[in-house]
Amino acid sequence: MDDPAMAMDMADHAVAHALATSVRNCFVTGIRLPAYFHVNTGLTPHPETGVPWHLPHDLAGSSDHIGLEGSPDGSTSSSTSPKATPLTVTPSPPFKPASLSLSGAHIVAQGSCLALVSTMKAREYLGLLPRAWKEGFGMDAKRIVWREDMDTFVLGLLRKKVYEQLIWLVRRSSGYVVRCYGGYDQIADSNQAAAALWLGHVEVTTGLSKAAEGANFNGTTRTDGKSELTGSMQPPSPYAMAKHVGGCVPIYDMKTLLGEENILHLRKSHKLYQGEIVVIKYKNATVDLQTRLWQLMGYLAKSAD
Repeated sequence: MDDPAMAMDMADHAVAHALATSVRNCFVTGIRLPAYFHVNTGLTPHPETGVPWHLPHDLAGSSDHIGLEGSPDGSTSSSTSPKATPLTVTPSPPFKPASLSLSGAHIVAQGSCLALVSTMKAREYLGLLPRAWKEGFGMDAKRIVWREDMDTFVLGLLRKKVYEQLIWLVRRSSGYVVRCYGGYDQIADSNQAAAALWLGHVEVTTGLSKAAEGANFNGTTRTDGKSELTGSMQPPSPYAMAKHVGGCVPIYDMKTLLGEENILHLRKSHKLYQGEIVVIKYKNATVDLQTRLWQLMGYLAKSAD
């Protein structure tokens, strides 16, 4: 890029990062999109049987587990959980390691697309697999496992990535995430805003002082009051935007994206997340979170019809 200033600006721009990824074909729909809009899948051998499981390679295997284990509600989920049945149960020798080193297969990163694969018959599924896989395995390709709950499994992994980034940012520096007390209108006054996150209405205990309410937010059990949800802001609509200097910033409905259970964990993790809305700053350190939020929103998006 000839303009150094523009190059530096693009380095912090989440959309630019997404569009700059290599173009890949979805093995189910045939749609060609930048890799960011796909889930990169591959074959992982079962640790006991050696049978190959068809799993997302670019989402699993996080090195830092912070309370979420790849499932929507934070419960443990692994590639060996139920709801994942081989296309055939005929005993067969273990696969050779070399046969699992094939290139990946990309699928559009949308829950409805993964759910569609789970409803296919074995013949349909095998017909969609990359030619290299079928030629490499021959008849043994029937032993490849596709999880019946793949759409919810991937949703849990996507949520986990976003959750981890939100925790990491507040632990690293308080400057990347800031509270927004004045509602959606105050987003325009936030310096270097990249995105706004609506965390939902806050549960408070009525009949208590503000100091007591603060103690309740920090996890102290209170019995001398009545719990209720308070808040002045309505949930943002899908693809909602807030005006900001030089353009607009997205407003994400985090109760929908992360799920209510994960929002509760997030609120307990740091005081910044104990309000209704926070602003993510436009910094290089927040680019990964911005792209993952966009990806998660797209994954949950429903078709226009």
